[in-house]
This record gives sequence, C-alpha cells and structure tokens, in this order.
Amino acid sequence: PKARRAVVSALGQFREAEAAGEALAGLVGRGDPSLFVEAEAADALGRTRAPIARAAIERALETKDSLYETVRAGATRALGHLADPGVLPTLAQRLRYGQHQRVRSAAALALAEVGARLVVLDAVRDLLEPRLDDPDFRVQITAIVALKALGDERAIGALRRTAEQAV
Repeated sequence: PKARRAVVSALGQFREAEAAGEALAGLVGRGDPSLFVEAEAADALGRTRAPIARAAIERALETKDSLYETVRAGATRALGHLADPGVLPTLAQRLRYGQHQRVRSAAALALAEVGARLVVLDAVRDLLEPRLDDPDFRVQITAIVALKALGDERAIGALRRTAEQAV
C-alpha cells in the first residue's frame, strides 16, 4: 500500500493534466484494497484540478464508506484543492455536527483553502467560527488552524474569546 499511495500522491502533482485526473478518478471510483490509498487518490485528484475532478470527488463523498471515514476525509480535503468557490455548500454540509470528526476537520481546512482565494471572506469565516465551540476538541483545534490560514482579521475576536474560555 505504501508504494501505491506514493504513486497516487505523485499523480496529484500533474496540475490540470487530464490523463492523471482520469487515472485518479478511475481509482477513486473503483476503490482500492487500502482505504489510505483510496483517500490519497481522492486528495491527489483534487490537486490535479482536472475537469472531471469535482464530479468524481463529490460522488466519492456520497458513496465511499470506510473505517473512521478515511476516504470521505480525503475527498473533503480534495474539494479544498480545487480552488472553486462552488464547493462551499458541500464543504459547509460536511462541516456540520453529525458528520465524523475527521470529515468535519477536513472540511474546516478545505474551507480555509478555498476561502483564502476569495475577496470576501465573510461566508467562510461565518462557517468556521461556530466550530470554535464544537463538542469535539479536535474539530475546535482544526477550526483555529483554519481561521488562521484564512487570514481574516475579523476572526480575531472569536479566537480571543475561545482563548479566554480555555483558561
């Protein structure tokens, strides 16, 4: 599995290459015996930004059950790599309480990745700030990291309140 995972990760370096995108989309669609390879394939597919990437990744989000939602977390990360504001509603859905914490953490980081490319950051900040009070500590930490990566100074107040509550 380590060699296959390295190969699919390397394919992700071919930005907008249709052949790499098709190979990765095929692997994501048919699956792999290793859920780590499958998750890495989804993540790498997002990095390619190939024309077929978004549809294949969103299909994986809906159909790929795996231990600890490993594949869905990889697919959620992949949406962030697409640099497409159109994925914000899907990421917002994956950030909601009720999703596995690994998926919600991946959604927070993906939102920051997409949001950092936007001119108006309000929508992304408004999605991330409530996660500072998430029942899962790991999601709280990821929300802090995501807000930092977003770079919106208007999040400082919420981050300061979170720091004061933690003391």
